[in-house]
Parts: sequence; structure tokens; C-alpha cells
Amino acid sequence: MVARPAGYDLKPNPESGIHCMARSPGGRALAVGGLNVNDVAVYKLPELEGYTLGMGHDNWIFALEWLNDDMIVSGSRDHRLLIWDISRAQNNIMRPVSSFCISDDLVRDIACCSQKQELAVLSPKGSLRIMDINGMTKIHTVRTPDTTYNTCVTINSDQSMYAVGSSRCIMLADTNSGRWRKQVGLPTGVEAVRSLAFREHSLAIGCGTGDILLYDTRQQRFFSDGESLARIKPSPGVRSVVDHPLRHLLESVPPLQAVYTISYSPSGRKLFAAGGPLNVFIRGHMASIFE
Repeated sequence: MVARPAGYDLKPNPESGIHCMARSPGGRALAVGGLNVNDVAVYKLPELEGYTLGMGHDNWIFALEWLNDDMIVSGSRDHRLLIWDISRAQNNIMRPVSSFCISDDLVRDIACCSQKQELAVLSPKGSLRIMDINGMTKIHTVRTPDTTYNTCVTINSDQSMYAVGSSRCIMLADTNSGRWRKQVGLPTGVEAVRSLAFREHSLAIGCGTGDILLYDTRQQRFFSDGESLARIKPSPGVRSVVDHPLRHLLESVPPLQAVYTISYSPSGRKLFAAGGPLNVFIRGHMASIFE
């Protein structure tokens, strides 16, 4: 991982894993969280060679989105959106070119609607701000139907619908009117939406219980295997418990790996899922590809 140069102080709890990543539209660069979770690291593709490091946030970065092949927007727990221009990096370091404050809540996730030149900014407490990309001004704000910790937002391929995930449900909104089309509760035994990905009318849902569900937005139902719900299970991966006074209890915790990221291949024929433990005292990772 790209780390800060010598002389730059690390802030408290700097190494807490990667919380987000995004590939540039042209596929030539990858933006991820840095070794310090307040930083943006950019790698060249396909070499995966470190290119530049962006420093400017005061808290963890939860969301990254490319506006074009040079510009990145990041969202953080410090209540700010920062805009970065990788072409302006000097000595492998870049500073934000613009900063915008989301005063009432932290930024949990962002999604770009390039057709309308809009950015959807999600907060965990139940607001979805729609902003003009060019001036980064707020167009309007809508309250999500469910406010129990919203975690992720994505947009479908024709950019007509936003999908928002929370700890209890998924919510679908029209990108033109901003009105909510549907609120769908999670089935019994499945909890905490952690990631979302569209493929045409199919919405893949990664959950904190390690399940992957598929929801048909046209038929308005979950995919089923005969009479039962179709639940895809990734590989168990690996995990280990950190040194902790209650380690013996933590080791008995069921080995659930939350699906923190999920994505379809360009052809739509493969589905990638990856994640790790929800418990902060348990380290681990898993990744699976389904066809």
C-alpha cells in the first residue's frame, strides 16, 4: 500500500484497512484508501504501480468516485467531499483542488450519474444529497425511507435508478424525480446491506451475514431457487483474532465474512465479491468469483 513519505505524521489508528476503491473510466488508474485511512492512494494499471498519494482528509475515507480520468472525489467521516486532480500531483503527492462540507453528517458513500452530471452523496443517518458535479452545489436532498444506518449507494447501467442499502433493507429511487420507487426489507436471517451492484435489472446485494442476494427490479422480487430464497455464499476465506483479553470468546464467534464489495464483470457474466469480518477485533479476508 502507498504510505506517507518520511516526515509526515500518521494520525491515530492509521492502519485500519481499505474501505473503498474505484477504477478510472479509462481503466488506467485505481484509487484506493492509503496505508493511512485518511489518504487517497492512486495506482497505475495494469502494473499496479504506486503513482501518487492524496492527503487532505482528517478522518477515514469511506467513498471514492472518478469524475473523469484525472479527477477524483472522495468522501470521509470528517463531513467533507474533496476533489483531487492527479495531473497536478507534485513529487508523488497531491493536494485537494476543492473542498465541500457536508455539515450535518459524515459521508458514507457516493455514486456518479454522468449523464445528468450529478453526484449522489449518502449519509448514514438517512439523507441522499444530489449535487451538481460542475459546481459541486446541492440540487436537492431527499430523506431515505429507512434511516437505520445507510451504508451504500449505486446507480444502474442506464442511470435511471439509484439503489441505497441500509442495515435492514434496500431502497430504490428515480434519478429524474428523486422519488423513492420501492423499499424492500431483507429476508429473515439476512442482515446489514454492505455492498450493491447492478447488472441491467438485476441488483446484487452483499450482506453483513456473508450472503449475496439477487433482486429483480422489474419483477420486484428476490431470485429464488425453487421455493427457497437463492442465497449465494462466498468462500469462507481466512481470519484470525487479534490479541485481546476476551480472545477466547472472540474465537468462538461464528466465522461470518461480510461482503463489503461486489461487482459485475464488463460482460456481466461474472460476479466478484470480497470482504472480511465485521468484528473489529477479528482480522481476515475472503474473495470469490461466480459465473
